[in-house]
Amino acid sequence: MSIQSKKRFSLRQIFIPLISIIIMGYFTYHIFQGDRGIIAYLRLQQTVALNEKKFASQQIVREQLERRVYLLRPDSLDIDLLEERARAVLNFAHQDEIVINNSSVGVQKKPVKR
Repeated sequence: MSIQSKKRFSLRQIFIPLISIIIMGYFTYHIFQGDRGIIAYLRLQQTVALNEKKFASQQIVREQLERRVYLLRPDSLDIDLLEERARAVLNFAHQDEIVINNSSVGVQKKPVKR
């Protein structure tokens, strides 16, 4: 057998598949790890789910506040709620009442007795 009869590998025969494998590896890596990859997408989905839960809880709080505001309007005034808010804002309490200071809500002043 002569050397010419054997199939010789040239640099071109190795270079093209090697470059193709490197390019495929690059794109495969970025499919998973890139800024817009699958892992980033999953993180974004978790963030969206968490923010949707926060939004739902804030909607409930907002509806409760809107209900309280509605009860303080002149056309639908709730006397008990008006008295409660006036006492809280003006720091008033009757002499026979016991005042419990809830420090988790915020700093409150001691009520002034009438």
